[in-house]
Amino acid sequence: MKKYNILLLSIIAFGLYACNKLTLTTPAFDVTVNKTTFKVGDSVVFVLSGNPDNIAFYSGEVGHIYDYKNRTSAAGALNQLSFSTLTANVTGTAQTGNLKLLVSSNFTGQVDSLHIRQATWTDVTSRAAIATSATLTSSGTVDLSDFQQAGDSLYIAFKYQSATSSAAARARQYTVSALVFQNAFPNGTVYAHNTINTDVRFAGFVATSFKGTSTKDSLKWAIGSTLTFAQGVDNLSDEDWAVTKKFRLSAIPPDVAVGIKNNQVILPQYVYKYTKPGTYTVTFVGNNVTGDGISAVAKTLTITVTP
Repeated sequence: MKKYNILLLSIIAFGLYACNKLTLTTPAFDVTVNKTTFKVGDSVVFVLSGNPDNIAFYSGEVGHIYDYKNRTSAAGALNQLSFSTLTANVTGTAQTGNLKLLVSSNFTGQVDSLHIRQATWTDVTSRAAIATSATLTSSGTVDLSDFQQAGDSLYIAFKYQSATSSAAARARQYTVSALVFQNAFPNGTVYAHNTINTDVRFAGFVATSFKGTSTKDSLKWAIGSTLTFAQGVDNLSDEDWAVTKKFRLSAIPPDVAVGIKNNQVILPQYVYKYTKPGTYTVTFVGNNVTGDGISAVAKTLTITVTP
């Protein structure tokens, strides 16, 4: 009988616990600190009371500011493009100027000859170093920040154009690689538009081929981890475009928190060290989670860090 009673009490206790977890409640949660001024490298001890399911920590440093957790745009970015090119050595006399770099603020995003012709494109080739040999050549940093004046959207295009190719005047092959377009903000935050220097496809390239002056179909851009246009073929001329996705010149990543607690642990305090002097708005967010949703409480403190 005694064992039965113990078992029954255990079942009742578990049931009450389960019911409580199924009921969404506002966390009883607070954060205190014994002082508000510290030196660089000091251990800042935040005392946590209550036991929410989860706690997230925003230190107030760049990239970890609570007020910017939903921010997706900001002014003041430097819009910086970089890429590399190389051109194959050709037999005979090679044509020059086959590859052009252009940008547009009013392109619709529909990559075909009609919509490309309707858009306003600015030739910015002179801002970049373009290869003249088979040696891989970095473009350098191409600053496109001045196009913010025309709006927040920008498309980038590589235009390949050649006269009729022949043994005496061969259109060059070009390869474009390592393309990165980023917004660099004064506080050090960088938004890279999901572009990476190992695969140009992350830039969202779409290609379209114009016939040029020849009667035969022209060559086309090949889009892989690099962007390549083949060496000219006799009696063919080309005008071909490879256009990126739309880039927002004000895009910035939202700030993020560090998760410091889940529902498997109890956390009575959290220790953090600041590496730079400044005044920091520190925010802890405690939340409870059930099938009914999330209930959160934010607690904010101001910390001053001196040299």
